[in-house]
Amino acid sequence: MISADMYKTYQPIRAHPNASQWRTQAYEEVIDSLKQFDFVGKRILEVGPCYGYYSFWFDGNGAEVTAIESNAGRYEICEGLNEFYHGSVNFIHGDIMEYIKDSNADFDVLFLQNIFHHLLRHYKEEAFMLLNDTNIPWMFLTMGSTLGPWSLNVPKGNIPLMILNHSKYRLAKKIGKWYHRDTYFFER
Repeated sequence: MISADMYKTYQPIRAHPNASQWRTQAYEEVIDSLKQFDFVGKRILEVGPCYGYYSFWFDGNGAEVTAIESNAGRYEICEGLNEFYHGSVNFIHGDIMEYIKDSNADFDVLFLQNIFHHLLRHYKEEAFMLLNDTNIPWMFLTMGSTLGPWSLNVPKGNIPLMILNHSKYRLAKKIGKWYHRDTYFFER
């Protein structure tokens, strides 16, 4: 049996009785902001699903979800939860940049929940390849607003502007705010 207690529980496990109240409420607030969009039949590429909180929500709302997780332990937990929930999420353990290079998959939505600053830290400017080398028409980005080394010394609040300036995405619209994070919608 795989235990989420083995790993830092950054994201609550959907419907788990021990999920902390504020985290569950915060994640549900993001979902409330996503409810204004119809995801039925949409093909979603989620980067860094952690424990699949949003993956399972999208799956339960009629979307076809592929979620790339680089952490082996989190990936195993996602696979176990997928089986437990009788989900149909396609969890892949791997590197998102390698997946983009090697995959011919076609998606409608790119979902980046508080992950893009990690991509910037790891890949530097190459992180924008994820945005430019795909033809995914919609992107949802959730970002914190604090300054830190994870974002190349760029305040996270400036990342949406960086995306507008360095990618093919336009029409940035803030669609929600929770705790210290904002959720943005981008479109090509």
